[in-house]
This record gives sequence, C-alpha cells and structure tokens, in this order.
Amino acid sequence: MSLLHDAVQASLLRGQLTFCVLALFILVELAIPMQAFALGSRWRGLLFSTVGALAAGVTFTVMQALWVATGVKPFVTLHFNQLFGWTGPLTLIIGPTLMLMITDLLGYGMHRIQHGPLWRFHAMHHSVRNLHAASSYVHVADEAFRVVLITIPMSLVPIDGVVVPLAFTLITLLYEPYIHSPIRLHWGPLRRVFIDNRFHRIHHSREPAHFDKNFGVYFSLWDQLFGTAYFPKPGEWPDTGLADVDEPKTLWQWLDFPLRYRPGRAADAPAPALTEQPAP
Repeated sequence: MSLLHDAVQASLLRGQLTFCVLALFILVELAIPMQAFALGSRWRGLLFSTVGALAAGVTFTVMQALWVATGVKPFVTLHFNQLFGWTGPLTLIIGPTLMLMITDLLGYGMHRIQHGPLWRFHAMHHSVRNLHAASSYVHVADEAFRVVLITIPMSLVPIDGVVVPLAFTLITLLYEPYIHSPIRLHWGPLRRVFIDNRFHRIHHSREPAHFDKNFGVYFSLWDQLFGTAYFPKPGEWPDTGLADVDEPKTLWQWLDFPLRYRPGRAADAPAPALTEQPAP
C-alpha cells in the first residue's frame, strides 16, 4: 500500500506541475509568438503531456522502489555545499549547472539511441507538425527509457541538501518546454553554449540537411564536441514533423503510436503552412 500511495502522490504532483508550466507557456506563446496555432492543438498537447507526466510519476516511483529493493548503494554523494561553499550565492548557479551538464551528456547519449534502436517509440515526438511547448509530449515508453537510462544512473550520485536539486528541477521544468516553444525569445550568439528554441527546432526539422542534428537539450557543447551541431541561420525556422506519419490526434493514437508506426509510409496529411512568418 505504501508503494501505491507513493506512486499516486508522485503521479499527481508531476501531473499538476506539468499542467501549470505548460499553461504558463501557452500564455507566453500567445503574447510573443513566432508562429500561431489553432487552440485545439494546444489543448490536445496539454492533455497528452499531462497524462504522460502522470504515467511518468508512477514509473519513477516503481523503478525507484525496485532499485532500492536491490540494495544498491550510491557510489558517491556530491557535497556541493562543501566543494563550492566558498563561492557564496554562486553555489546556486554552479551546482545546478554541473547537474545539468551531467544530465545533458547522459541525455545526449540516450537521444542518439532514441534515433537508433528506440526510434519506433521516439518517432512520435518528432511526428508533431504543430510544434509548441504543449505539444512537446513523448510516448510513455520514451519516458520509461529516460528513467532507466538517466534518472536511475543519476541516483547513484546523489546531491547533498535540497536547494541545488530543487533549482535543477525548476530549470528542467521550464527549459524543455522553452526549447520547443515558438516564441521570439532566443539566446542569439549565446547559443554557442546554451540551446534555445531556434537551435532545437532544427532537430525537429523536415529538411534532410537537418536530420540527426542538435541532440542536446541544455548545452550545445556536446553537439559541437561530437560533430552533430547545426547552428540556424538568421530567420531559419523550418517546418517540423515526419514525412511518413501524422501526429496523434486522440489519446488512443498517442498510446498505440509505436504499434502503428511504419517508417517509409506516406503521410496521412500535408504539413501545415505557417500562419505567421518568423522574425529574422
């Protein structure tokens, strides 16, 4: 009963946070848009993302319980307060930054795998043609792979205290929707270090020259190091989606996407035209 209670609590908390963050981004996208979308696609994306977050909360709790049951102990605890306490308030920047860099390196490796053996599950994320924060949902299996390949390994190197992990969690909650959002806010020359929405949109592009580029989420450094970086030109804002399948329209299509997906099949519908031209 304790495991069930913990799973329900984690599920509800993650679902509520996801809904609130995406609702906030919808307002920002309406205020400073690069591209306009029908309200229906926003609500559909909000539904898929929230349900996915609920499932992710359960998955994380169950995986965590199984991990604890094995008796595996953390390899080492990172004491950021002791290591960087001399920097004062900068600890709140250094700590989360290091956590983001480690997570991003693991995520880069996982992302490459998702574009290989796990593509059937990850393809749904790339099928979205009306790309915005609420439609940045992934399949529940994709989220389970993330728990196994990133969350569980990261648990072997816990961080002391609560402030740095909380700051890290807040950044991740806001950053991943941002890089999928069609808003005018971008980093400009700073994208040589930090990923922004223009850099990540290349990763979702339908243009062959952009395929298998820009795998990172937070830092463009890994893409540059491993030769997969493509820096967008001024005003470059390509259409997104896949040529061989349409994005899910119902909750069931979202759930059974990996079973239906057949690479190489003609798309069910053409890619929509931009309703607003991107700003240079």
